[in-house]
Amino acid sequence: MEKKAINIADGVWNVAPGMSAAYLVVGKDRALLVDTGTGETNILEIIREITDLPIVLVATHHHGDHLGGAGYFDRLYAHPRDIALMEDVKVYALPVEEGELFDLGGRIFEVIWLPGHTPGSIALIDRQNKLILTGDTISDGPVFMIKGDSDPDDYIKSLDRLLSMSGDIDMILGCHGKNVQDIEMVKKLKRAAVDFKAGKIKPIHQTDPMKADLYIHENGAGFISPIR
Repeated sequence: MEKKAINIADGVWNVAPGMSAAYLVVGKDRALLVDTGTGETNILEIIREITDLPIVLVATHHHGDHLGGAGYFDRLYAHPRDIALMEDVKVYALPVEEGELFDLGGRIFEVIWLPGHTPGSIALIDRQNKLILTGDTISDGPVFMIKGDSDPDDYIKSLDRLLSMSGDIDMILGCHGKNVQDIEMVKKLKRAAVDFKAGKIKPIHQTDPMKADLYIHENGAGFISPIR
């Protein structure tokens, strides 16, 4: 079935609805694409139904379900710690660091480094419109904590950082589960992450075929992980 873009807010679309979202934000001069989804559909064709502007592609992290459509583009930006971990991505990757800006014309997005889910996970925030795109750092579905890739301590620090920015955030766009979240989801994840790290959440079943435990906090937030 052909997938259609979903208009989330003024100038903002989910152009890869399904398992792993990708977001397009259209400015006056350029369009920002954050992640590319799993690659099941031609994301560039979907984008071109919305805008003909030049596209700047930024990857929130290195996982394949966010880079499946990267091959439709000639370059992407990502944090250097995750560029080093990219596999099978045949796209020229340019490093982007904390605090760098993407000016789309009328909208400016700032890079925020939020390690934890991966070493180089980033978010992009539009402070004027109080919108932040967080990749897999924020989700109402279980967040993956992957052995050798994720760090619960860093993740908790990143959640604390987002909480400290709550005055700049009205809308959070994550890539899994419900697209639109708010700061309450960050609070739930923080409580769950602290208890997860302390071993206070018992696994409720083994997920197959990943052989990783599912941990669900009493507040509904949770993690899939072989580590605790």
